[in-house]
Amino acid sequence: MDLRLVVPAAACWAVTGIGLTASRGVLVAVILGAIGTSVAVLVAPRLGRVDPASVLAATGLAAGIGVALLVRADRVDAHPVRQFDGGAVAVVITATEDPKVSAAHPDLVWVRARLVAVDGQRVAPADVLVFASGAPRVTGEWLGVQVGVPVRVSARVRVPAGRGLVAAALTARGPPQIAGRAPVYLRAAETVRSRFRQVCAEGLGHREAGLLPGLVVGDTSMGESGVDEQFRRAGLTHLLAVSGANFALIVGTAVLLAALVAGSVRVTVAVGLVVTVAFAVLVQLSPSVIRAAIMGGIGLLAMVASRRREAMPALAAAVVVALLVWPTLAVDAGFAMSVAATAALIVWSPHLRDRLLERGVPRGAADAVAMAVVAYLATAPLVAMISGRLSLTAVLANLAVAPVIPVVTLLGALAMVLAVPDVAVSTALARVVVSACEPGLWWILVVAHRLGETWAAVPVTPLLVLGVAVGALGVRRLWRRYRRAWPRGMAGWHD
Repeated sequence: MDLRLVVPAAACWAVTGIGLTASRGVLVAVILGAIGTSVAVLVAPRLGRVDPASVLAATGLAAGIGVALLVRADRVDAHPVRQFDGGAVAVVITATEDPKVSAAHPDLVWVRARLVAVDGQRVAPADVLVFASGAPRVTGEWLGVQVGVPVRVSARVRVPAGRGLVAAALTARGPPQIAGRAPVYLRAAETVRSRFRQVCAEGLGHREAGLLPGLVVGDTSMGESGVDEQFRRAGLTHLLAVSGANFALIVGTAVLLAALVAGSVRVTVAVGLVVTVAFAVLVQLSPSVIRAAIMGGIGLLAMVASRRREAMPALAAAVVVALLVWPTLAVDAGFAMSVAATAALIVWSPHLRDRLLERGVPRGAADAVAMAVVAYLATAPLVAMISGRLSLTAVLANLAVAPVIPVVTLLGALAMVLAVPDVAVSTALARVVVSACEPGLWWILVVAHRLGETWAAVPVTPLLVLGVAVGALGVRRLWRRYRRAWPRGMAGWHD
């Protein structure tokens, strides 16, 4: 496996994280250290078994990204909104993600946004966090803010204590007032999502109608809070956020159909790129979507080059590109889990699948078991650190829903496409396709309900961590002892 890009990607991630969380002096020291290492490699290139090119790539990226972060941090420090620290001012913002309700305070709504005007004057766009609380009418209006739509509000300004690239935290003093229209492509995406939600509401029960848009495009606006909690305890929350699996299913299906119809590599790649970009815009660019979209683009470009690239270099390149464009991903938990799961699937899933195949497990079941187990084990430590709880049923729940997820996702995507024209015939067909998803959706909800009860998630304590570590070491020792004897025994049993 080609791991040459892994070290530069790790260096890029580490320096970006340091730049966003540490002081400027620490970042300068890291930059100087990277430059010094580069000079040492150039002067004395013989490093034994270490590849000088990999070291230079890592240190060069580290130094370059560090300098870029210093420049961006200086621009954030000099932003005009910081002059109003502690006071109130009228601002115009555009949401970059859907507004969310705070888990700790149900009456508090927060949203990531771009600041475009301060005190009636246009300013250089800057990242801000907006918080709103108060009467249900006010928070309800904030929850209705659409991505890309400019809104005007009077807000109290507070400069964050950390370094970061967030210019200010804004506390809204009232409801948002629409100040313009979203770009055409965002309006089109919201129209498609709205029509899909309507078709789901007309063709499915209430709970199923809230689940299907989440599975297909990550739209959980119609979901129930109780269902979300069950999904969290059962370790199924990743199903409600667009990830690489969604891109693999939808873009992969589009590429396969294009290859069958056109038979041309160029046409196939063009279709794949168009579908990748369209789907990324449709579901809104969350960290996991950014990573998945970049991964898909790298794979399609590799097809143009008429050569097969390994998955790990593609993932490493995706990480580097994503961090260069969106540095804040370096401290985003969702992005970290997405990369960890993908890397684990690349490295360990094939080995586990092959072991299961050797034991006579059918290929489809072996793939499902390997992917579910490896993805869970790779992300469980991160989930536990973030939430403070560990799901005991996540592997079983993911195995139970694995057979129906691809079917429901593809049927839902087809229904969404049929709902776009807003013509009676196509809308009716979309309802029929949506209705075909109902058995699969019912099963997913049953699994989440049964395996997402209160006992399914336990608090992470030092004793639990110790127990898991001891158990893992015990399983590893048993595996090493019996892995040679097991195939012979199984072979005799089959005979």
